[in-house]
Amino acid sequence: MKRIALLSAVLLAVMLLSGCGGAPASTQAPALPSATIAPSAAPSPTLVPLPATSGATPVPLNDPPQVDMARFSDTMAYSQMMNIALSAEEYAGQTIRASGFYLAYTLEDTGEVLHYIAQQDAAACCSIALRFELTGTHQYPQDYPEQGSDILVTGVISTFTFNDYVYPLLVANSIEIQ
Repeated sequence: MKRIALLSAVLLAVMLLSGCGGAPASTQAPALPSATIAPSAAPSPTLVPLPATSGATPVPLNDPPQVDMARFSDTMAYSQMMNIALSAEEYAGQTIRASGFYLAYTLEDTGEVLHYIAQQDAAACCSIALRFELTGTHQYPQDYPEQGSDILVTGVISTFTFNDYVYPLLVANSIEIQ
């Protein structure tokens, strides 16, 4: 009996350790539509083109923010940003402060520029980006930092739906370049 349990444990360990390899081509997710992304010094996260939202007016911010990712380690900030992306409705209305690097994404079909704050984990192997929108009137590129610049954004989480999925949108009054 001990022999079967040991063999089962070894087999399970081998399966778990070998399960991290790439999936066969037939089971991989389809590629995202092509888009123009300006080159950046930092690795680009996977960005999904999202529909434009209406112009935002200045938002009142809580001080201190309910979630201050600027105080987190890279891994914790990455994890928190992922949690916000997966549970956007739970964070709606909360003031969020996030540090990361700036990315601009241009929609090919409309030419609209979407703005993101991106965060990497500690190993810099994984990235996630949170879309943000500044209140007021701003022009790209003159009113925005350079691609890959370290930024700090404080705003209120809003949500919108696209293809039956709820996405977070950080509505902010300004960007701080660090």
